[in-house]
Amino acid sequence: MSKDAPTRLPTNAQRLANRFGPAALPALLDGLAANGMAIAIFDPEDRLVFYGPAFRDAFDVQDGLQTFESVIRHCHSTMRG
Repeated sequence: MSKDAPTRLPTNAQRLANRFGPAALPALLDGLAANGMAIAIFDPEDRLVFYGPAFRDAFDVQDGLQTFESVIRHCHSTMRG
């Protein structure tokens, strides 16, 4: 996907957004964070935009802007994750 391409939700995700509205997003993210699984969401530019506590702990996520590459490089350098 090019950096100039608009970000679009997959069809099923768009249906959910249309049905429940944007106000449902915080509750969804809270549920994902609370489920105990190592969950992370990266945007199309590879920036980490959401992660739950289990992902943070497993991969020792640092404060500040992170990309998949920076998370993996940090894990390698610290032998974590």
